[in-house]
Amino acid sequence: MWREPPFEEKRSQRIAGYALSERYCGYVSGADEFAPIPDYMPAIWYHANSFRDLAEMPAPAKERTCSWITSGIDRTANHRQRLTFLQQLQQQFEFDLYGRDLPNWAESKGILANKWNGMAPYFYNLAIENYAENEWYATEKLWDALLAWCLPIYYGGSAADRLLPPGSFLRLPSLDQAGIDFIREVTATPDAWMEAQGAIAQARQIILHKLNLLNWLSDYVEKLSGS
Repeated sequence: MWREPPFEEKRSQRIAGYALSERYCGYVSGADEFAPIPDYMPAIWYHANSFRDLAEMPAPAKERTCSWITSGIDRTANHRQRLTFLQQLQQQFEFDLYGRDLPNWAESKGILANKWNGMAPYFYNLAIENYAENEWYATEKLWDALLAWCLPIYYGGSAADRLLPPGSFLRLPSLDQAGIDFIREVTATPDAWMEAQGAIAQARQIILHKLNLLNWLSDYVEKLSGS
């Protein structure tokens, strides 16, 4: 299961990697249309909480407005677009930024050992994919935010619309001034988060019990056993 974004400038390497994988693996998938088996990536997350804790917990106390956990990677045009948006956003809007290898100009609170600490205290989380151009690609940026009971302000492809219930995340319209204005308006009050509680609760159970990697593996083994 290839988990990297299918950047256009890396398409030839991606296709070559698929061909190599097929020499050794009976199942080769990726979140793009040129994969041997185009498919969503099973959900993984980066919180240290136990599965039972995540499944049974109520929403934690929310004390802060908005966070964004990202990195300073700039090796593709998509990465550089995200960094440009980050710089513009910091000039106009106050939020808490966390992440690794961020540029010197970024006003960051540093690297997190546990992403929970950079999400759970916040009403909103900016979940911005570095690839949003197809119907397959969605990552832990969305799963992590929802499992921490944040309302994600999400920039990504259409996969999320099919995988999660309506109202469990908000669509960031663009990585430009319109997007900044949208974030500012939504986060001015906790109202949107409060209205989304039922949808967030439903999405969390879908992530934990349907989309997760171990559940995917169980279903795949069952299909093999029945074939």
